[in-house]
Amino acid sequence: MNRKIPFVLVLAAAAAGLFYLSTSKTPEPTPEISSQNKQITDLSGETKTFKTPCEKVILPRSRDIYELSAVLGGQTADKIVAWGEDIKTSDTDAYKKYSEKFPSLADKPLVGSIYNDSLDPENVLSYNPDLIVMDNFMTRRQYKSVDRLKEAGMPMAFMDQTNDILTNQQKGITVLGQLFNKEERAEEIADFVDGQINIVTSRLAKIEKTAPVVYMETGDLGAKQYGSTWGVDVNGQYTSWGAMIQYAGGKNIVGDLPGELFSIDPEYLLKSNPDVIIITGANWPTVEDSMRMGYYTSGDEAQQLLKSFTNRPGWQDLEAVKNGRVYAIHHGMTMHIFAFAALQQMAKWFYPEEFADINPEANLKEFHNRFMPIEYSGTWFTEISK
Repeated sequence: MNRKIPFVLVLAAAAAGLFYLSTSKTPEPTPEISSQNKQITDLSGETKTFKTPCEKVILPRSRDIYELSAVLGGQTADKIVAWGEDIKTSDTDAYKKYSEKFPSLADKPLVGSIYNDSLDPENVLSYNPDLIVMDNFMTRRQYKSVDRLKEAGMPMAFMDQTNDILTNQQKGITVLGQLFNKEERAEEIADFVDGQINIVTSRLAKIEKTAPVVYMETGDLGAKQYGSTWGVDVNGQYTSWGAMIQYAGGKNIVGDLPGELFSIDPEYLLKSNPDVIIITGANWPTVEDSMRMGYYTSGDEAQQLLKSFTNRPGWQDLEAVKNGRVYAIHHGMTMHIFAFAALQQMAKWFYPEEFADINPEANLKEFHNRFMPIEYSGTWFTEISK
């Protein structure tokens, strides 16, 4: 099913997106009890047969639990039979949050790291899954694990959460809805997200100002060492946060330099003198002063960590620092269904007058309240104190 973002802003929907915060969760649909074989086309473009609703799910990338749980709600933990280790090592706050809601998740067996290309088909097969949730990036990076699972005839459905990040999350949610016989719920989620994105795209189309030059960096290494920034991939396209800069109306400081992820030359940065600086954060346990954002990060902690980045040599002379346009945002937002909130927040940072009435945090809270089995908490965006 191909979803397209509508470019006509419906005023009533926009008003609801801007000012309304629901205080009660939308009732989850009655669980589907009948089973049937379905022909489903995933985001790899392949049409495959699945027995639905799927009952035994493996998440090689465990951070995909955000999307899975939006569709499954309280059934989430019961459906997962095994998962990867990345949520525990790279998104610790989310692991804690989900484990508090679903204690059984802490005991789910691990299938290895897809990022280390260490999935063992025999191990995966031992769980007799009827669904393995994969992502197209695994194929693009030529992970041998993917080929081995295909050769073993594993029931894999591919998402794509790094390319076309304004549309593919909704398409992925739609596929998950088909896999679990929850099409109506998936459609409701996708429609909400489309409406939130449309608030931004419809306004940006009318803005004629010069795009601000933006430097964006992963904050996993802390202030003492430069983290990675985003260039273009082998096809000359931005992905992930590189794409989000463009979608929100900014201009990437690195231009079309090749490389999806690389560290910028500090002298190049100082010479280019960006208008805006954004550091991504998460609960990365490996470096003490890494940028922290997420469900268990306080506003004060995020502020202190972000300020440490501005103390780098030469940064006090940068326009972004002098003008107080230094920000932090949760690192994982582009790969999840609520990427719309990151788009809204970045557009507001880039064009504060045009988006003054937008409240991205309120909209992110509403999404959690309506669709997520876990409650919103913590800090997902912050800006340097002037």
